[in-house]
Amino acid sequence: MIENEKRKIQKYIILLLVLNALWAFYVAHQLSISLYEVRRIANHSGIGLYLFEWVKIFFDKYDIYRIPYILQHLCSLYLFYLFAVEVLKQPKDAFGATILFSLLPASNISSVLIGNGGTTLLFVLLILYTEVRNSKLFYLFLILSFWVSPSFVIFYIAFFFYTFLRHRFISAILAFLLLIGKIYIGELGISGSPKGFFLDTLGVFALLFSPALFIYYVYVLYRLLLKQGKQLVWYLSFITLIISLLLSMRQRLFLEWFVPFLMPGIVLCMQVFLSGLRVRLKPFRRQYLIWAKIIFFVLLLSWIGLIGNKFFFPLLNEPQDHFAYKFYIVRELADELKKLGITAIYTPDSRLRERLEFYGIQSGGDYVLSSLSGDKGEIVIQYYGSVVAKYYLSSKLSAK
Repeated sequence: MIENEKRKIQKYIILLLVLNALWAFYVAHQLSISLYEVRRIANHSGIGLYLFEWVKIFFDKYDIYRIPYILQHLCSLYLFYLFAVEVLKQPKDAFGATILFSLLPASNISSVLIGNGGTTLLFVLLILYTEVRNSKLFYLFLILSFWVSPSFVIFYIAFFFYTFLRHRFISAILAFLLLIGKIYIGELGISGSPKGFFLDTLGVFALLFSPALFIYYVYVLYRLLLKQGKQLVWYLSFITLIISLLLSMRQRLFLEWFVPFLMPGIVLCMQVFLSGLRVRLKPFRRQYLIWAKIIFFVLLLSWIGLIGNKFFFPLLNEPQDHFAYKFYIVRELADELKKLGITAIYTPDSRLRERLEFYGIQSGGDYVLSSLSGDKGEIVIQYYGSVVAKYYLSSKLSAK
């Protein structure tokens, strides 16, 4: 019976992966490179950024550059399902948790953006899955994680407390050595003075998980705090949240460091919800299910808004007010410049200049690109019939 259910759920998982691949390719095709991504590429901090360079060696198409990150996302989805099966025991429960995981704005964002978050999440899930399976590969992946991202210092802290409190002192020593190694090579970057980013950080977490789900997520971590036999995923989620909130009191956080360690904790939300649901008699489940439907509905709205965010442009009086404006415009602008035979141009906007260079438009040449005025023509960028950006061309002499 269980084997039949597993085979049935496997088909649904494949369908879920296909749907995620389709929307991810659709979103990736819509996006332009952001300044954040350009500077992350230049920084080369972590394996995830080297994926871009490896693809660039063989391909010279801008859409292709996001494919490794989409593939990482699909692998992470399937790994999360396997991990959820080990935690929740029932394939259908694990599938439900995987649907939640796939709808997370944080999960979807990491699947299309060039960065290290997707690679970090993939390794976190590999480590958690092999740990819960008592696989010998666990220690291999744990050691390899040292070179994946500087942010794994958070994982080592969580793993140290997990093993030390369980009297697994050899594993605790290994975690401590990995932590000291990260500190020694100076990858932490903790600095600053109190600036009041605590509420900002909470707000961003709420958006990345959807507000209703994040509130429930925090409740679940608190509820499990005093229980015995907590799993590694709880220690990781709880310690990551505490560290991130403490650090946010003195500096603005680089959230790519923290979010991948919080996302696997979604399995705990499903675990607590199902245990609470199943101990109740059917007549008393109604109110419990209403809250679950509200959480899912808000999460679904967040996902729809993220997938179809480009359709919001015609609804706005000021396109710059669009929450994803920084991920648009530049690719279309570069294509229009190339159609005019322009491969080098000067623009006073240094941020725009960095993004244009990614698309092969170098700084310099005989023309100036401005959003104010010009005598050599204009370039208009439209989405669904709505003007979202307008640039003017002028010669360097006339600009002077």
